[in-house]
Amino acid sequence: MASTPSQTPISLIQGELLDQSVDAIVNPWQRHWFPGGRLCSQHLTHSIRQWAGDDPYTERDSQGPFKPGDAVATRAGRLPHRAIIHFAADSRFQRADRNSVDRCLRNALDLAGRKGFNSIAIPLLNSDGWNEDQAVDHVRERCSQAGYNGRVILVKERK
Repeated sequence: MASTPSQTPISLIQGELLDQSVDAIVNPWQRHWFPGGRLCSQHLTHSIRQWAGDDPYTERDSQGPFKPGDAVATRAGRLPHRAIIHFAADSRFQRADRNSVDRCLRNALDLAGRKGFNSIAIPLLNSDGWNEDQAVDHVRERCSQAGYNGRVILVKERK
């Protein structure tokens, strides 16, 4: 029996990820190792940590290391959301590529569905020179594959 395609409503907006009224926000972070084995976060992760506090990151770290493409959910700390979905967006060369973004989106959407999140906000991910229409189409395809039927907001950060 064939499954029906996902009817996920996807919106592309320009704004701030943290301002979205959704159940969960997605934090795509890249793992950059340096002496001591600690992780150095990118700009968006820094902003999320600034507003959410350290608790979501302590909770994320307590779940053990995860590989590129893996996704984990934590509480949202001081943010008004139900959760933060963290995923490791880098490849083995510490760079996001189409394959690592595919795995991240698939796993984040699967996790959002399993956790019962009816809406999520994802930063617009730029990989391999996608334009905005291609990024939206790509997320729509991943939603269909994951069977996620919640509302998805792709957020293009203001410059």
